[in-house]
Order: sequence, then structure tokens, then C-alpha cells
Amino acid sequence: MLASFFRQLSAASPAEAIQKAGFHVGQIVNGLWTVKNDQTTQRFPERVVLSTPSLLNMMEETCEDMTDHVLNPEFSTVGFKVDMKHIAPSFLGDEVHVRAVLTGIDGKRMTYGIEAFTDGKIVGKCRYYSARFLIQATTSEL
Repeated sequence: MLASFFRQLSAASPAEAIQKAGFHVGQIVNGLWTVKNDQTTQRFPERVVLSTPSLLNMMEETCEDMTDHVLNPEFSTVGFKVDMKHIAPSFLGDEVHVRAVLTGIDGKRMTYGIEAFTDGKIVGKCRYYSARFLIQATTSEL
């Protein structure tokens, strides 16, 4: 059954692949991450915290989890614009819950609103969007 689904997507353009995959505005995906040593930075004595690039990576990978496993291997998503705020610290060993909501679909562009929480407190967000383009793996055109 999954092979049949992929065959349906294989002849599609990137925009058609998004439509055929059934993505819809309001779709939600959640990610749960534990802060590891290689994701931290030490900005204050004795205070090792999650780095901003690592938080952004958690957010992007959560968005990828919504799309990339559903798409035919000839398609992938790539990020192109992020407006992110890292609001509060998360510490080594903390769990970071990332919630991404698909807020828009425009052709091959998908836009997300993303928030990250530690212990129920917001630690980061992408203000209204982290947009990703669906591309064919054999092209460099966005």
C-alpha cells in the first residue's frame, strides 16, 4: 500500500506532491528532545545552556518529521527563512518539547508556527513561521 502511495507522488511536481500527500493547514507535529552536551554552550560560569543553533535544529527537524517520511524519495524539504526568538534557557539534561503547526501552504512552500517549551515554560518560538520548500532532489532550484 505504501509503495502505491509513493508511485502516485512520483510523477507529481513539488506543489502537486504536497497536495497529494494530504498536508493541511492546522496539521500539528510534536518533537521531544533531551538537551545533550554537544547542543550546549557555556555563557556564564557554571551555567551550561542549550545553544540557539541547537534549538533551531530541534525546530527544523520537528518540521521535517511532519513531511519528509511521507514524501517520495525524489522529494525533500529545505528551509529558507526563519524568524526565531530564543527566549529562555534550557539546561543540560532538560527535555525540550517542540510543537510545530502548519500555518500555510503556497505552491511548494509550507509555513509553520513553532514553539519550544521546557517544563511547560516557553523557551523559544519562530514568530509565525519557519518556512520550508519542497524540492526535487535532482534540482538546485527553489
